[in-house]
Amino acid sequence: MKEIEISVKEYNDLKKDLLNIVKELDMCANEKRNMYQDIALCYTVHLNDMKKIMKNKFNLKI
Repeated sequence: MKEIEISVKEYNDLKKDLLNIVKELDMCANEKRNMYQDIALCYTVHLNDMKKIMKNKFNLKI
């Protein structure tokens, strides 16, 4: 697999995981809400970093 394909797959996997986390956040009890919010924030930061890398490295705008 080419490096660009691997990067796009990783990005899509992260995005899918973030969507699953957000679903859990919507359905969770209040005690777990902060935990899921922290996890979602980490995934969002990582996704934004990957977007920037893919833009700079491969000239891809996602």
